[in-house]
Parts: sequence; C-alpha cells; structure tokens
Amino acid sequence: MDQNNQSVSYQYQILRYRPDAVSGEFVNVGLVYFDPASRFLKAGMLDKYKRISQFFSDVSGVFLMQSLKHLSAKVTKLSQQLVNELDYSRFQTVAEVTATLLPQDDNGLFFSETFKGWHFSHEVSFGELYQRNVEQYLETSTERHDDSYAWKHVYKAW
Repeated sequence: MDQNNQSVSYQYQILRYRPDAVSGEFVNVGLVYFDPASRFLKAGMLDKYKRISQFFSDVSGVFLMQSLKHLSAKVTKLSQQLVNELDYSRFQTVAEVTATLLPQDDNGLFFSETFKGWHFSHEVSFGELYQRNVEQYLETSTERHDDSYAWKHVYKAW
C-alpha cells in the first residue's frame, strides 16, 4: 500500500491462549493495536469461552474470561493515560505496551510477535485485523442438527 499523508501506520500483537507449553497448541483470544505516532491504543478480547473449550476441554472458562476482561480494562485505562499525558515517548512499540500488561512467564496467555502495517483508518484497520485473527472461526449459528437432519438434508442430496 502506498504510504502517503492520509495513511496511518500501526503495530499489533495477537493475544493467544496456550494451556500446555509443551504441545504448542494455542487459540487466538485477543488483539492489541497501537500507533505510537498518534498514541492510538486499542484492544479487543473474546467475551465467550465456547470456542476455547472446543479446543481445550479442561479450560477454566470463567477464570480465562475474567483475565481477558481485566486485560481489556488495563488497555482502556492505558489508552486514556496515553492521550492525556505529556510524555510522548513512553511507548515506541506495541511490545513495550504489552510487556506492561502481561508478564512473560509460563502462564497460558502470551502475545505473538509484532506485526506492522499501513491503513487509512485505525478503526477500520483494527476491525479487519480483529475479525481476521480472532473472530474468523467463531460459530455464529446457534442452530443444531441431529443425525436425522443430516441424513435427510445433507446425504440425500448426493
């Protein structure tokens, strides 16, 4: 994408949940988006653990959702501080921001490497990134079907 006066740069990291570090399996549960030039900071986190429990059956969903809600509140508070404070150089990268949110230890939540890009709108860019990296595989249908439905409507068509 051409970088011109109307485009904005951004950095982001994906928040991931990995209950077992040895297996390496994880699921994306959030996104932190940052532009140091304009001090734009935003985060989005899952608010339901159904998707996570489909991957990891022994997950403590209530505790995980509380943790995500707490992280989201910390980002909101930090975002307000960045807009109001005079120290413009407090954070230069999204990794510096996320390091204050979550310690790098062996817990189940961790941030991905940093990704960068250009766009024309922070809000639009954040929405697209969040949908693509976090919400893309969420089930939106609440309709359930049993075996008889499958035999009548799916296999009968063959």
